[in-house]
Amino acid sequence: MERISHLLPKVLKRRGLHEHAVAAYTVRTAQQWIDQELPNFQGELAVRSLKDSALLIDASNSIAAQECYARSDDLLAHIRGVHPEVHIERMHLSRV
Repeated sequence: MERISHLLPKVLKRRGLHEHAVAAYTVRTAQQWIDQELPNFQGELAVRSLKDSALLIDASNSIAAQECYARSDDLLAHIRGVHPEVHIERMHLSRV
C-alpha cells in the first residue's frame, strides 16, 4: 500500500493540478512566515499568489511594504529551504 504523501503528487500530476497545489502550498508557507516573523504587520501583509516565478504580496500601507521588502531575502531563503523544487526569482509588493 502506498503512502498518501507518495500517492497525492502522482494523482495531482495526472490531473494537471500539481503546479497549482505547489503554488498554493508555497503561498501558505510564505504567509505563515510573514505572520511569524513580522507579527506587527500580520493583518497588513497578504501573500496573493505565485505566478511566473514571482511571489505577489499585497501591503495595506507603505510601512508594512518597506518592512516586508527589507526581509525579502530571508523570506525567499525560507521558501527555498522548505520548497526546493519551487523556483522564485523575485518578489513583488503592491499597495492595496
